[in-house]
Amino acid sequence: MTACQLATAFAFVPTPNHFVLDRSGKVFNRSAPVIKLPEGVSEERHLELLGLLNCSVACCWLKQVSRAKAAAGSDAGCKMRSGRSAMSSLAPSFKTSRFPNLSPLPSARAAVPTREALDEARGAQEQIRARMIALQEELDWATYGAYGLLTPAEVTRTTTSDLPEVSLGQRAFEIVLATSNAETAWFERHGSTPVAKIPAHWPEEYRKVAQARIDLIEANKTIRLIERPEYKRRWSIEPWEKRESAALRSGLLDAAEREELWFEEQDGYTVPRPLTVNQLADALRHDEDVQSVAALYAADHLGKRDASLAAELAAAIEAEHVPYAAALRYKDSGLRKRAQWEQVWEQQREEDRTGKRLDSKVPPKYTSADFLKNSYWSNRGKLDVPRERFISYPGASPESDTSLLLG
Repeated sequence: MTACQLATAFAFVPTPNHFVLDRSGKVFNRSAPVIKLPEGVSEERHLELLGLLNCSVACCWLKQVSRAKAAAGSDAGCKMRSGRSAMSSLAPSFKTSRFPNLSPLPSARAAVPTREALDEARGAQEQIRARMIALQEELDWATYGAYGLLTPAEVTRTTTSDLPEVSLGQRAFEIVLATSNAETAWFERHGSTPVAKIPAHWPEEYRKVAQARIDLIEANKTIRLIERPEYKRRWSIEPWEKRESAALRSGLLDAAEREELWFEEQDGYTVPRPLTVNQLADALRHDEDVQSVAALYAADHLGKRDASLAAELAAAIEAEHVPYAAALRYKDSGLRKRAQWEQVWEQQREEDRTGKRLDSKVPPKYTSADFLKNSYWSNRGKLDVPRERFISYPGASPESDTSLLLG
């Protein structure tokens, strides 16, 4: 890896400030601009810049100089304007050696998931998240010292190497917020519990540091300005239960998409074949791995442990299929738009045949209101581009099997 491969990328329209170091020389589009440092700059210097750009000081600064995309006072973030001069004005020097690398989350891909393995992964994720929150706090407060917002004595009082796990709701500014009796949606919005006292299980040294930070927030006007919810990292993620259910569903759908299920040999040729949901379940019934994932998915998503494999597959596939015929996808408004698109396609074919350019007008794009089901819209989008896992043939199932016919 050479220094010229390093680049710092960020989202063009972010909620919080979120910068990431790319080491592989990727090419980013306009929705993810990059910051390139001069050739020869070390990775350590890149990491120093990365730490600075991801701290609360940078978030505060960016929200002052950037154009807000949403209304003032909302929880949405800002649209950052480009400009090297603005970025280069953030330039105190401080080392990042105080913030060691985090351990990666244990891989769950090595084996078929079990209830015990999923619960263990959940615990590991919560521990790593709490460790990251603690490190982010150290980064923020180190930056205050680097900018001269704290006296040397205050830097000493707010610095420690004895870091415990810090959960949402336990940061210094959150404790101040919880005890201020101010109206706020911060805790409810981010699924955290307000904490009015410094946690007693923390090491004594860290409790002293937390108290010093609380005192500074209350006494120091500048620190109080930055240590506010709008400038602090949210650490907001989807609930574990939702992500676990989605992962199990994805695994079940991957198994249902196995190529050997959907193709067969006929007269020396490999040809596709349709299957009903019941036939698909029969084909997978003896696969113990599929049965294990399906049982976990049923318990999570369907709220039952004795659901049939066919019922579990039907639930998983419900939002992953789109009917083959336009009349089965669209409402009347969508059918009218479809007719306009077909007219333009015919004009394009005529242009190909004759070489004569026709005056074709761009048809209107589809909206969610044009589709019979929101899942059809989610899969197809404004241009009706197929992205679904399965194509469906409603009403074409055999009389002896009323489950949905798929391809």
